Amino acid sequence: MDYRIIETAELTGDDDPRRWIHEASNHLWHDEIVAVHGNDDLTRPLDAELRLSVANPERRLVVWAALPTGADDGADNVVGIGRLVLPLLDNTHYCEARVVVRPDARGQGIGSALAETILNRARAEGRRVLVTSTGSVPAVATSDADAVEVGEQLGFIDGTHPAARFLLGRGFRPEQLELHSVLDLPVDSEGVARLHDEAIAYADDYDLISFEGTCPDEHIDGFADLAVAMSTDMPHAEIDVEAQAWDAARIRHQERRQMAAGIRALTVVAQHLPSGRLVGYTTLLHDAAHPAAANQGDTLVLHEHRGHRLGMLLKVLNLRRAQQVWPSVERIHTWNARENDPMLAINFALGFRVVGTEAAWQRRLDG
Repeated sequence: MDYRIIETAELTGDDDPRRWIHEASNHLWHDEIVAVHGNDDLTRPLDAELRLSVANPERRLVVWAALPTGADDGADNVVGIGRLVLPLLDNTHYCEARVVVRPDARGQGIGSALAETILNRARAEGRRVLVTSTGSVPAVATSDADAVEVGEQLGFIDGTHPAARFLLGRGFRPEQLELHSVLDLPVDSEGVARLHDEAIAYADDYDLISFEGTCPDEHIDGFADLAVAMSTDMPHAEIDVEAQAWDAARIRHQERRQMAAGIRALTVVAQHLPSGRLVGYTTLLHDAAHPAAANQGDTLVLHEHRGHRLGMLLKVLNLRRAQQVWPSVERIHTWNARENDPMLAINFALGFRVVGTEAAWQRRLDG
């Protein structure tokens, strides 16, 4: 197939003439996610996709669409999409990319052309690290002949999988494994009560505060400090990332974008009573377009306040609240770095079951 590649960036409004490229991106990724996971829980509604594709001070988005030569411009004719996200407020050495090609157009060089276009732009932007992810490459035993090691002894993946072959052939290396787990609701109320009672005995010096949607003004600065800590505390394996620059204004901007996209958040924070400082939090996210599913967002307890079972308390309280506020939710998705044993232990105790393995891949552009 002969094809051409068209570039566009963020939308400027509902009448943007390149809106159809973002529509095509949404359609192709919807079909790919359903093919990988067997359901549409993790897809994004088109109207939300379009709202999140407008200009954003936190990042710059570049999108490329591949169309057959001679085909008219239009979402239905797009056979491949490449996306590049360039952070602007921090991590300006870093960028993230994704490529998807329609199944009936694969094997014709379209993905390779989109990947090369992305690599060239990332270099031109002065970025040194390009990161992507795969949700379809299975983990394998070390004895398998085609096993590829992930990071530093984090596990192995199937090197014969098409996505793995594609990325390995373009200089990417798998640096981290994440376990994708699901918790079916309703949970065992007696079991959750027991976990709560066992944990609360260790947390006399702490108060737990819940909020829905927006963080209360009196806690916004402390919440921003936790977001900064989360950006470096979460396991990154060998992925080259730096601390993010969170403040109250950025928190409010994120809240507005989530609400505009139809996403609602439930959050619980832990406050250290002697100091008044916020020292931990957890967040659940729910998209009204997917009434039966919710996603676990970040969970963090600062290092100096660990050992008080706060991680379990935060999650138990937020889980109970979610079942009250979102009665339609039947399952919660979460992702954890394979090396994050403490958080995995909490999740397994709550009843999460592993349903898949995802990999983060990195390509260094300065060597």
